[in-house]
Amino acid sequence: MGEDFNWLVESKEDRSMKTINLKYSVEKPNLDKGLEKHYNSVVVPGLSNSNIPGEPSVPFKTASILIPYGYEIKEIKVVPGKEEYLGNAYIEPGQEPVPVGQIKRSFADEELTPPDERIYASEEPFPREVYSVAGIQNKKGYKILYLNLYPVRYIPKTNDVYYFDKFNVAVKTVAQRKLDSGSFRDLPQDRNEVSKMVDNPEHISTYVSDLKLTESSPLLDGQYDYVIITSQALRDAPGPHNFTALASWKNSKGINSTIVTVEDIYTNYPGMDNQTQIRNFIRDAYQNNSLEYVLLGGDADGADVGGESGDNIVPVRGLWAANSECNPPNIASDLYYACLDGDYDYNGNGIYGERYDGINGGDVDLLAEVYVGRAPVDSPEEMNNFVMKVIDYESSSEDPYINEVWMVGEYLGFGGISDWGGNMKDEIKDDSCANGYCTVGFPNDYSKSTLYDRDYSGNNWPKSELISIINSNIHTINHDGHGSPDVVLKMSCDDVDALYNNKYFFGYSQACYSGSFDNRDFDTTCGYLDSDCILEHFVTSPTGAFAFIGNSRYGWGYRYSTDGSSQRFDRQFWDAIFGEGIVNIGRANQDSKEDNLGSIYERNSMRFCYYEINLLGDPETPYLSPTSLEHDIEVTSMTLPAHLKVGEIAEISSVVSNKGSNDESNVEVQLLENGDFLESQTIPLLSIGGSTYVNFTWSKDSEGDYSITVYAVPLVGEDYTSNNQKSKSISVSGTDILLVDDDKGKIYETYYENALSANGYDYEKIVGSPTLDDLNRFKCVIWFTGDDYQTSLTTGDQANLAAYLDEGGRLFISGQDIGYDIRSSAFYSNYLNAQYARDDTNVYTLEGVSGDSISDGLTISITGGDGAGNQIYQSEISPINDAVPIFNYLGDGCGALRAYTETYKVIYFSFGFEAINDASDRNELMGRIISELCGGYNYKYSMYYPNFTDTSIPESWCSQLVLQNLANSEANIYIELRSGSGDMLYEGNDTIAARGVKALSPKTLATFDCNGSATVKSDQVLMGICTINSNDNDMGMSYEAFNESKTDLILPYVTDTDDSAGSTTWMIFQNPSDTESDVDIGLTSESGALSYTDSITIPACGSTAIRPKSIVGSDFVGSAVVTSNQPITGVCYIIGNNNEMSMSYSAFT
Repeated sequence: MGEDFNWLVESKEDRSMKTINLKYSVEKPNLDKGLEKHYNSVVVPGLSNSNIPGEPSVPFKTASILIPYGYEIKEIKVVPGKEEYLGNAYIEPGQEPVPVGQIKRSFADEELTPPDERIYASEEPFPREVYSVAGIQNKKGYKILYLNLYPVRYIPKTNDVYYFDKFNVAVKTVAQRKLDSGSFRDLPQDRNEVSKMVDNPEHISTYVSDLKLTESSPLLDGQYDYVIITSQALRDAPGPHNFTALASWKNSKGINSTIVTVEDIYTNYPGMDNQTQIRNFIRDAYQNNSLEYVLLGGDADGADVGGESGDNIVPVRGLWAANSECNPPNIASDLYYACLDGDYDYNGNGIYGERYDGINGGDVDLLAEVYVGRAPVDSPEEMNNFVMKVIDYESSSEDPYINEVWMVGEYLGFGGISDWGGNMKDEIKDDSCANGYCTVGFPNDYSKSTLYDRDYSGNNWPKSELISIINSNIHTINHDGHGSPDVVLKMSCDDVDALYNNKYFFGYSQACYSGSFDNRDFDTTCGYLDSDCILEHFVTSPTGAFAFIGNSRYGWGYRYSTDGSSQRFDRQFWDAIFGEGIVNIGRANQDSKEDNLGSIYERNSMRFCYYEINLLGDPETPYLSPTSLEHDIEVTSMTLPAHLKVGEIAEISSVVSNKGSNDESNVEVQLLENGDFLESQTIPLLSIGGSTYVNFTWSKDSEGDYSITVYAVPLVGEDYTSNNQKSKSISVSGTDILLVDDDKGKIYETYYENALSANGYDYEKIVGSPTLDDLNRFKCVIWFTGDDYQTSLTTGDQANLAAYLDEGGRLFISGQDIGYDIRSSAFYSNYLNAQYARDDTNVYTLEGVSGDSISDGLTISITGGDGAGNQIYQSEISPINDAVPIFNYLGDGCGALRAYTETYKVIYFSFGFEAINDASDRNELMGRIISELCGGYNYKYSMYYPNFTDTSIPESWCSQLVLQNLANSEANIYIELRSGSGDMLYEGNDTIAARGVKALSPKTLATFDCNGSATVKSDQVLMGICTINSNDNDMGMSYEAFNESKTDLILPYVTDTDDSAGSTTWMIFQNPSDTESDVDIGLTSESGALSYTDSITIPACGSTAIRPKSIVGSDFVGSAVVTSNQPITGVCYIIGNNNEMSMSYSAFT
């Protein structure tokens, strides 16, 4: 029940008084970057921020204070702690919300809500008071005062910010002249529920009553927990799954249940319309028959316009809200049947739910007495479908499909982090303290999967993929994306009707209008459709969902933030289930609203959501938790690069877990490509609760998009197999260029794409932040940040780029606010080699540097023409270290630089390349940049061999160089031979296959005798071993190449003797790993009669040379088998004893 403070006048009578004293503390605020670069946000950990459009957005803490029974408030006093100065900041204004609508336009391009100058020009502190009364509400007769406490004081004109770290709150109350028990029932379950909601539960003991309930609803005989309200026709319709069957099912669970018809209600209860009569019955049954749950068993179409429309079996009450609704507003809301104090139309104007439509002109009742859901059925067939699915789900607690939950996110276009629905879903999939408040996410007992446009190839998952997921039987879909009355999850009503799943899911969506169960249209005509909304189809068809929570009107988000109004309710719903233990979905839905009650006075869209979020489902249905299965193998995770070069080897790492109750043996794990078997591995033993890595390698010789799957073959008796596989897409191409589209949802990529295409360059594109593995697959990276000034390069981006450049990467990066955003970072000075000079040069012409290979002869303009026209804050920079300018603003400062080191190359534009106003200039400049950055191979690694000789002269020497490519991709090598005096004898290029080996000799390369040195450079990690032996001797060499999955080396001929006709053998082992290798050496004599073993340890990236004779202790002729705990390379040298021989080797480090 909402109440006003107009009646709070001090009485002249001497009445008993009670004072409630409470203390609250808050953490010190932080000043962070705001929505735009000249704004700041003020954040207090654990607190939400207000968001009234145009007003400074400040943190607030909601206090929930129980007023003692029989008392009313006389005075409220809030005393803050000592005021501390926080700093000078221009606090950002609250923003208008944006709808999660059907039309996929980019809201990021729209102007942000400007500051309200009446406030921002004032020297008055904001907020003016340290608290505000959010309302007085009744929860089942318990009176609760909601106060919003403001720990920050802002002086807008001077931008000074102050804060308090604590509050003392005193609420003085006086005894009421007339005791009104209202909706108080004095039931234990009510007392327990309310005690968890308030900050002073000790006052719950004051609520006692001598009133004894002697009446009962004329339609009920006895006490009932659960009532189905429906029409007589549906009550009497045949089963097997009719409402009578549902009531019987509930009774069998111990939930006292019955059915009441609307016809009987209309006959026995007064009211100005049908909705009022139904609500009067519910109030009576709540008060006198202990009612807790109400299922509204019928559709509520707003008009009869043909088709599926016209069925108004249990009519809905339309409620008012402030944002973007018809006039008068009309939000279909079943909250009216849950919150039973007052009549919701105090002023009698026929518009229900206005802010002052509660008792005595206060706010309407927002705390529920009963918990309501709706079965929006309009035929016996739909009723049977609905009931069948509810009973089936409630009977499925042991079914393994309960494990499967899916987070589903679409592209929203709200700018920055709010471009992607997946960013919102991540705050629900796991625990989150984002945006100042903490909520509990899905426990790890569930198998949590994601389907996000953000992560999907092409950033647009097809509906066919989700349809396939639903048809495989899943438990839950939590969704943020666009919608309309007939579209949600990218699906149409026809798609829903064609589903064939036989286990039913629970859905929650933030989409607009998809839950418009009164058939109101999405457009501005405010008319009604001739078809039921898509969420009705989901819950009334024989397949699909058993329940769905959604919006009857608009869902609401915010630009550049995940803190949308709809998101707050979504997060709190799952927190109710997993954090507060409120498992009944109707209760959890209402709790998500009541947990946000303090915010509905700080955001108009919060009230809108409070009204419009309805449960199409049974409110008593408990949300089920997974149970342990006897046999349950899960592919828990899978890592695979999103991009790969042709011929490159991808490393696929997966984790396979045993979630069942038995130890499992001989678990087969397969690798599939586009569904076709490639290879498999077997896990000998996987204990209960255990997990292990299963790794594969994969490569492709042709370009294309491929689906790679790691699949655990089901065990005997393993009935639940939905979690037995993980799949990911990979794109294979032959390009060396990566384009990183990091403009936060803008469309600047076309300027870069067109310039690359004009120069004939192929490229791969990644939207958002690439991983280090992504970067390392490309010779050169083009990265643009558009207008972003907050997250132009995140700390993760900077770390990945630094590592990429340390490995010899080449980077062209462009963005007008990169320096503004990260100017104080080590990456900016040490890698971009820049010092930030100033923001907004207000100069739009730049001149190239004479003689510079990139900018010579070019003068460019970054305004007008066919450019992006987005340069507002182009920056001035100063090259530091060894960087040099390549473009200067006309008459004033550097605008672009190059930084070339021995390791990497960087070209940095402190303005947007996309703004260059002539396509021919963009094309010319891009061609020069790519030619310089990506031309030739990037030889990052070098090895030098001082003695490299190969002649035909007797008693001279011949050399052989064995090069091992340790990388997963082809190595490009440069070879240089020089004479002893330094003259060039030979230079050339070659390639070595991934993990491959190549043997080179000087004479073969130069085709003439050589005597000098060799230098080898490579773009991949190599290991090199150089042997030198005399020309007069026999020399035998065998080697076996390193192989990722091979740790055994077989050396078939080994001889090590002292006689002059014999040979001496050295076995040399190279450990390419960054951890030490444990190696066992087994020797078997030529006759097979004798065998010897030895064990050695090879240091990380080290090598060891050993003679067989040192193991055996005497002459030895035979074979050797070498086994290691990780891959190694072995080379065996056999040299005649009657000759001199010199041997050297050089290992890559």
